[in-house]
Amino acid sequence: MMGLARRDPGRAGVMDTARTIRRGTRAWRAIAAPVVFSLTAARAQITPLLSEPACVPGSTLVLPVDVEAGVAPGPIGVLTDGGIECPARLERLSPEIRAPKPTPLDQWLGPSLDWNAESGHAGSTRLDRWFVVIETPAEPRPDFLRIGGRLVTPHWLSTPEEMGALTPPEAWEPPPVPDETMRRAVLAGAERGRTDPMRRWRWLLATNRLGPEHARDLVSLGVPILDALALQQEARWRSALARLHLIDPTLGLRVRRRLLAAVRFEPDFALPAWDENPTRLDTLLRTVLDPALTPFAIAGMVETWLAEQPHSMSWILDDALLVGRETFARVGLANLSPSAVVVWDTASDSAEPVEISPWTSVSVTLSRSTDPGPRRVRMADAPLDLSLRTAVLQLEPPGAILGPLLPTWTMSDSLDGAERSPVAETVAAGLLRMTLEPDGSQRLSLLVEVRTDESRIGWSVRVWLGERGRSSGVLRLSSDGTIVDEASGVRTAAPMVHEPGRWIADVALPRHAQPQFELVLGLELIGSDGSRATWPRRVMPWQDEPSRARIDVSTWNGLSQ
Repeated sequence: MMGLARRDPGRAGVMDTARTIRRGTRAWRAIAAPVVFSLTAARAQITPLLSEPACVPGSTLVLPVDVEAGVAPGPIGVLTDGGIECPARLERLSPEIRAPKPTPLDQWLGPSLDWNAESGHAGSTRLDRWFVVIETPAEPRPDFLRIGGRLVTPHWLSTPEEMGALTPPEAWEPPPVPDETMRRAVLAGAERGRTDPMRRWRWLLATNRLGPEHARDLVSLGVPILDALALQQEARWRSALARLHLIDPTLGLRVRRRLLAAVRFEPDFALPAWDENPTRLDTLLRTVLDPALTPFAIAGMVETWLAEQPHSMSWILDDALLVGRETFARVGLANLSPSAVVVWDTASDSAEPVEISPWTSVSVTLSRSTDPGPRRVRMADAPLDLSLRTAVLQLEPPGAILGPLLPTWTMSDSLDGAERSPVAETVAAGLLRMTLEPDGSQRLSLLVEVRTDESRIGWSVRVWLGERGRSSGVLRLSSDGTIVDEASGVRTAAPMVHEPGRWIADVALPRHAQPQFELVLGLELIGSDGSRATWPRRVMPWQDEPSRARIDVSTWNGLSQ
């Protein structure tokens, strides 16, 4: 992120050495003092990932570290610059990815981490994280800690009591929201992080419990290291917001509004719209807490952070919308700023500008353009490029590939503008083709392939026929080959092929869906866990239909109609 102070967390080199020399004989004693490590620490090199961690004196410091292979959790020796040994342990956390529930809010927020503290020699996973957990002294506050042969310089924060005496309570109050719909969206989104030690601070901010008066009375997460990690994150955000408020109360309010942002998608429906990227949040946090920066420098860097936050969100509802004899696209646009903005279609001379209220979305209809490349609209003074489909798909041998099916939009992907999700690109796809019936007639059929594993047992595919919002039929294909016409309830069987890792079915489209010239179609993959993936466009979690594609079936060669 441009404009924010950056440090290389794994390097405690020349700068730390120079700082050590300046701090005098106490530091030299720490360098020369013998360090008593356990056998675990003696066998493996421990490398702290932060050289200047922020911590409240007298609290538990949870310091992320890298360790060599073969290390096991256990006690280690940590010395202060005065030669005092701090109680410390090397511990491992193995958070597991938890699939979201099948609700719009959970699908929007995406997968979460289920944090489980582990010890011993259990098999490591991709998400294993190692920490040194240190009980820091309240007094005297050491200048250095020596861990695994490395020096760490704690940045000591104010205690809750000291902070409460210096900072007014408005520093930690949630920002005002316009109505109950937006308030519920913020609270519901923040509630998801209530049991996550890295995200509980946001729930406390949303519920007005991040202030220092609440620092000692929080409910335990059930595992000491998780409690310590949560309290540490909360102390850092409490200190950062206090410092911002003392520098500029208005700037502090603007940051809190971004940290608890929500957007209204329908009059009575809103969802969170805040950045959850841990790297960007940690960069902001370390910038505000950096004791070497002046208030003026911090204010400038935070202004840069705010300017770099996304100010709009866009998604394509349907680019196969037929109005009369013309095809249009319908797109969703959200204004993620505190001021109303005007959006207009730069490719149309007749389109009227549309005003979008703060933190609100609208849907806009755009005329079809034959020009290649992205379609540009302008929101306020900023260009916004949309990848609209500019031509009807052509059905030619061996068939038209319909896919890949893409998962529903998540908050992080929407804010980052990530149209495609590589993880899902090989999960499912279709091949539309023309086949010969026994009587010699031609018929459209759809080969559907779904990649399977233990997490995708019982998945099904829906084939949506006709215009979005005016469907002429929906066929639901199950993994056992059963096809159900959802309008009539009629069941048929599709020819199936089951192979290791995938199944393929041949779905003959019904007679009423055999157009002479143009087929309108959309696909939806539905998981047994409620997850969805769609083609030709990703959909928002609350959309009940996929978008559509228009396919010219008259171009089939060899079996021409």
